Amino acid sequence: MIKYFSIHAVFTIINFFIWVFNNGEPSGADAMTPLLVIFVVSIQFCLGTLLVLLLKKKVQYRRQRLAGLILYAISYELIFLFFTSRPPILNITFEGFYGEVSKAYSLSSFVALIIVLLMFSVNEYRKRETSL
Repeated sequence: MIKYFSIHAVFTIINFFIWVFNNGEPSGADAMTPLLVIFVVSIQFCLGTLLVLLLKKKVQYRRQRLAGLILYAISYELIFLFFTSRPPILNITFEGFYGEVSKAYSLSSFVALIIVLLMFSVNEYRKRETSL
């Protein structure tokens, strides 16, 4: 599970950088947003790793690990509540720079989750094939 958490963290940061730096806004406007993403992802990774280490014997089945990955991705949005008034997913309809950054916050994590879930599914399929 920890390897999927680290892959999710890396892909979230990479997706965010790609989105923000290709959106056409002036470079000074988006200077501090990557710092917040890196900070939130590091908090998410530390909390997720701590929970996996504490609940290692409880999370053994495929469904439990899948639910853990989805809850890990949801925790990314919830951690933003400590720094902002609303989760970024609720701000994606706003216009201008604030809406673009909110889209980047939420969609970078969502795309990273899809990539991690695909990797998880392929890995589980390979495990099942080799055990037959």
